Amino acid sequence: MYELVMSVACQALATGGAGCDLSVAGDFASAGKQFKTAAAIWKYLGQDLLPKWIARGSDALEKDLPAEANTGIADAMTALNLAYSQQMVVSAALAKSTSKPSYSLMAKLTLGIAEQIDEAVKNFNKKAPEQVTRMDSICFSLLKFQLEYQRFLSKYYLARAAWDDNHEYGIAVAMMQEVANYLHTLPDVETAKSPLRVLGKDLAVVRAHITSILQAWEKDNSTVYFESVPQQIPITKRLQAGMKMVKEPQPYIVQDPAVLPLSIPPERPPATAPTSTNLQRSDSDLARELQARFNAGLHD
Repeated sequence: MYELVMSVACQALATGGAGCDLSVAGDFASAGKQFKTAAAIWKYLGQDLLPKWIARGSDALEKDLPAEANTGIADAMTALNLAYSQQMVVSAALAKSTSKPSYSLMAKLTLGIAEQIDEAVKNFNKKAPEQVTRMDSICFSLLKFQLEYQRFLSKYYLARAAWDDNHEYGIAVAMMQEVANYLHTLPDVETAKSPLRVLGKDLAVVRAHITSILQAWEKDNSTVYFESVPQQIPITKRLQAGMKMVKEPQPYIVQDPAVLPLSIPPERPPATAPTSTNLQRSDSDLARELQARFNAGLHD
């Protein structure tokens, strides 16, 4: 049973890894499918296979097992891969240069991604605290950054929707000001000591983009639209919950291994036919008879 558990866990990890490779290559649609499949495998592992193993009884101590052979880790990885699958949906929509994306939809989807990552982090900490201590802490630094960055993106797209779609220019300026301030609350990725410093240059580009848009909006609002900028954004203008487009993975099942019939090659005929009619049956004759009985389901 242990070997089956680890084989399924390895398949889940490999499938998620394939999704990462495809996303780096820009094939977001295929990457999303891989992440969704990985979520299905993790869900099967955590909610089906591992509970069956536990129910059968085992003398293996949890501390001696690999981290991935744990229901809490499997539940966390299920939520995380669903988040990444939805992230590929957003990336694919934004990669289309033929039309402008729906900013309000992007705001809901990115907030949904943040909620799924948050669920994964909670599962890691609550359901598998001992396993977490054995994992690389940089993984959780990255998860924290991803969680806050998706929240930042949701706020950004909501501001864009207010300006471009709803023409609420004063509200949009207030929202973008909040977005600019929110950037300063993200986990550090720009100092030399940060384990995520490789993201520093990308975040600097994002910061410059936000500054440019905010300055342009403030100028247009003060010279063209003349709408008041509220000190506080009305709660009715904020998103109360995200949208989860990729909710449940397709069911993944490992079929129980079927009993395979024996396969014994037929014996070559002798060079000369036997002359006696009362010869005892050879081992091959017995084996073929046993094969026939086994295949027919006769077990005496």
